[in-house]
Amino acid sequence: MNKFVATLFLLATLAACRQEVATPRPMVYPRVATCDTIYRLVDQAVIPIEVNAAANVEVAENGHWVNVDYPTYNGRLALTLGVYNRHDSINAAVENRIERMSINVGDFAAEQTSIDSPLGIHSVLLTTQAHCVTPLQFISTDRRRFLVSGSFSFNGPVGKEKSDSLSPVIDALRDDILHLINNLKTSTPVSTKK
Repeated sequence: MNKFVATLFLLATLAACRQEVATPRPMVYPRVATCDTIYRLVDQAVIPIEVNAAANVEVAENGHWVNVDYPTYNGRLALTLGVYNRHDSINAAVENRIERMSINVGDFAAEQTSIDSPLGIHSVLLTTQAHCVTPLQFISTDRRRFLVSGSFSFNGPVGKEKSDSLSPVIDALRDDILHLINNLKTSTPVSTKK
């Protein structure tokens, strides 16, 4: 029994005297930089929206189209904004956008987030994998007067091997879209469609 205790004591002493040597890892993955969460108002759009201040904004078609270019992410959030006078027109536009979102998702699995605001705005955000053409897309509407929809796409193809490293980018973009959705107002728009 004493030999066992002595051997155990000797092993514990040797383990305590061991020196740790740092071993470099064979590959280093760079940290993906994301934009700060600072937002600015785009009031030239037919429905005022808030977008990330680090993005470049181009408003077209009398404020009905807004392109939000992210140089940091090498991609674009393309937004369509519509204000309607007729119930059947907005319903047709909503159905068209839902069909388009379904086509864009294709065979990819999508995480769906639904949001209902106290102002009566219903929104759906779809998040898919990075190598999908449109990893993020959304629709927001009150089903009476206005519709805001958008999709983000990278400027170049994203292979499966790179999609994991883009997860922080997709999370940051998702936060930007959620900010846009949660800050939509039903105020009087600049112009309307029939």
